[in-house]
Amino acid sequence: MKYDEVWCVVDVEAPIPHAALDRALALADRNGIKCAVSNPCFELWLVLHIKDQRGYITTNKACELLEAHGGCDYRRDGKSLSAHALMNGYEVARKRARLLEDIHGPETRLTDRNPYASVWQLVDGLRAQVEAGNSR
Repeated sequence: MKYDEVWCVVDVEAPIPHAALDRALALADRNGIKCAVSNPCFELWLVLHIKDQRGYITTNKACELLEAHGGCDYRRDGKSLSAHALMNGYEVARKRARLLEDIHGPETRLTDRNPYASVWQLVDGLRAQVEAGNSR
């Protein structure tokens, strides 16, 4: 089966990153697989929808921030979330995530970029596919 793109969504999991993460990211790159990386976790991407986060953060802290927010009904124990409550924050989250990318710079290893979330690249790609489908 042929695909236009293949994506992998990866969490670094601070404070202790997965031991083989750098090798896995390099392997994905060599094989044309795009990666949406979140450091420390995917929840950071969600946090960026509700607040700016430029300082180091652990997975536990990111989850605590979401639970405390309340507006999105996030619960780590059951991984429940009302994504609709975050939808209007996409553009600001994207802007915040891109700023984090600029702060760290391209020479910094992904496992050393905390906080960091490139999930916006995947979302942009999905949105472009939806728009292309709607214009046909």
